[in-house]
Amino acid sequence: MVMTTPAESTESAESAASTEAAARASSPSGSDRRPADAPASHGEQRMTDGLDELDRWMADQVEQGIAASGEGLPTALRRLAARMVEAQAPALATRLTELADELADELAELTETAAADDEDPAWVQTATDELGTIHLLVRAWRERTHLPSDLVTAMRHQLGMSVRTEVVLTEPEVKDHWVVVGSQDRSEGRGVARHSWLYGRKTHRWARVIAYARERDELPRTYTAGTQVEARLHFYPGDSLRALSRQEYPSTGAVTGWTPTPAPITGARKAWRDALSADPWADARPAIVAGRLAIDEAGHLALTDRSSMLPLTGGTEQHRRLALSIASDDAVVAGLLSPKGLQPLSLVTGGTVVPL
Repeated sequence: MVMTTPAESTESAESAASTEAAARASSPSGSDRRPADAPASHGEQRMTDGLDELDRWMADQVEQGIAASGEGLPTALRRLAARMVEAQAPALATRLTELADELADELAELTETAAADDEDPAWVQTATDELGTIHLLVRAWRERTHLPSDLVTAMRHQLGMSVRTEVVLTEPEVKDHWVVVGSQDRSEGRGVARHSWLYGRKTHRWARVIAYARERDELPRTYTAGTQVEARLHFYPGDSLRALSRQEYPSTGAVTGWTPTPAPITGARKAWRDALSADPWADARPAIVAGRLAIDEAGHLALTDRSSMLPLTGGTEQHRRLALSIASDDAVVAGLLSPKGLQPLSLVTGGTVVPL
C-alpha cells in the first residue's frame, strides 16, 4: 500500500494553489482594480490598521521562534481575535479563536517526554502553518487593487467582510431537495453561529447556511442533520458555498433513499487542491468520501483504499460514534476536508444520513 501523509498532501495542494493563483494574478483579464493611489475608506483604514497590527505580531513570533511563545500563545491569539472584531474582520477573528483553541488542546496533551524532545512538538507546526496562511491573507489585502476579482472576493470572504442580503438575493435561486449533512456551532464575535452543510439531491451542489444568535439555545433548528429540506437558495458571490433563503423552510423529514456517489481518497485530495486554487486561504471544504476504516502510522483513525490513506480529524467522540455506526470496515463518510484530513460530520449508509 502506498501511504500519503498529510504533510505531503498539504505541500502538493499549496503548490498547486500557489501556481494557479500566481497565474491568475499575472493575467490582466478579469481583474478588479482601482487606482493604487485611491484614498481608503474609513472602514478600509480600520481593517488595514488591524491587519498591520496582526502582521507585526506574527513577524515578532517568527523572529523569536514560535516555540518560545509556549503556553502564552493561545491567550495572545484570543486577544488578537478581539482586535480583529474591532477591525471589522469577524471571520479572521473566528479563525484566530479556533487556532487558539486547537493549540490549547495540543499543548495540554504534551507529555513530559514530548516536551523534552529535541524536535518541535506538533503544536508548533500547527501554529506555523496557520499563521503562514494568515500572513498571505494580510498580503492579499494590501495588494487587493492588483488582484483578479475572484481572488478579491475570496479574500473578502475569509476576512468576513459582509455582503448585503439584498445583493445576495439578486443571485439566481437554486431549488432542490437539500440533504442536511451536518452542522457545526462556532463562537463568533459576541455570539454563536451555526454552520449547516447541505447537499442538493438533484443539483449535486454543496451549500453552507449560517445562522447567528447571541446564545446557542436561540439558534434556529431549521437545518437538522439527517433531515432534508425543499428550499430555494441564493448563493453568495464567489466560491464560498455560502447561501441563504428568503424564508425558512420546514423539514420534509428524515433522509431516505439517498445514494450519492462518493469520491475515492485520491478524488478527495484533488477536490481539496481545486478548492485551494479557487481560494488559497480556504480552511475546509465539504466532501463525501468512501474508504475502509484503518489506523494510520501515528495510531489515529483514517480512511484507506488500495492506494492512499486519509486521516480522520475531529474529536475522539466523533470517531467512536463512527466506528459504532458502521456494519463493516467499509464506510461512506460526509465531512470537511482540510490540510490535516477529513473531519467526519455524518455517515451515509442504507440511503440515510447518521449524524456524528
